[in-house]
This record gives sequence, C-alpha cells and structure tokens, in this order.
Amino acid sequence: MSDSRITMFNHIIGNPPEGIDDKSLFWAQVKLQAKLVLEEAQEMYDAAQNQDLVEVIDGQADVWYLNEYMQDLLEGAGVDVIGAHDSVCWNNDQKYTRDRALAFESAIKHSFDGVQSYFEEVNFFGEKYYVVKRDSDNKVLKLKGHQAPNIRISIPDTTFEKLNGF
Repeated sequence: MSDSRITMFNHIIGNPPEGIDDKSLFWAQVKLQAKLVLEEAQEMYDAAQNQDLVEVIDGQADVWYLNEYMQDLLEGAGVDVIGAHDSVCWNNDQKYTRDRALAFESAIKHSFDGVQSYFEEVNFFGEKYYVVKRDSDNKVLKLKGHQAPNIRISIPDTTFEKLNGF
C-alpha cells in the first residue's frame, strides 16, 4: 500500500480503488492515473531540458505520488506489485555482467541485428562490470541469453481473467 496520505487523498476526492468488480471503472481509474503520470513526466522532462532543478524535483515527486496511487489501484485488483517490481529488478540485473566476452558478443549481435552498439567497462566498488549500450542514445541493451521477466505470475488468475475478458 502506498503512503497513507495518498490513499486518504484519493478516497476524499472520490477516487477510492474500486478493485475488479466493475471492469470499466477499474480501467477508467488506471487510464486516468497513467495519463496523469505521463503529464507529470512530460513536465519533468521539459524542466530537465530547461535545467530547472526545482521543477525537475517537483515533477519527480508528482510522478512518485501518482505511481504510489497506481500501486493502490493494482493492489486493489489483487496484483502482487512488489513481486512484479522484484521481477523487473531481476530483469535489469541481467543487463550487466562481469563476463567481458559476453558483453563483447552481445554488442556484436546487436550490431549484426542493425542496432549499432558498444560495450563499456564500469568499475563499481572495485569490481569490473560490463554493459552494452546503443550508440545513438546510450540506452542499456540486453545481453545475449537475456530472459524476460514473468510479470504474469504477479497477477491472480481471477484478476487476469476478469480484466482481460477471458
């Protein structure tokens, strides 16, 4: 559950998490929350472009606030949000390696697939790690053998069936 002040705010304004009893209401709440996150993220991005630290911090805090209420909505539907978060963290942990050869091979594979990339050595607390990044924007790319997270296991079958119309 999110910060109790966030939960209280949403209850007071008439937006308590409705769970999955009313599918259309659940999706309306999720869509609104996602839209608000997108708006605040755009404001934060614009502030970053303008190098306005106060507005960047304000945007980050707003996105955090909105994401915490998204957590309430998903938990109200029975989703194991913390489990999903752990799956995503595990997924990102696979994007770096201590194996230089794996990083090199992964960069070659990405380049062969049409994504110009390079691998980079990073020293973290005296240990060498390697990451592969896309040339155009330095986005961290997946290594060879990367396994996608199984987010589905965080969703109870009844919730999945009800909200996906199966």
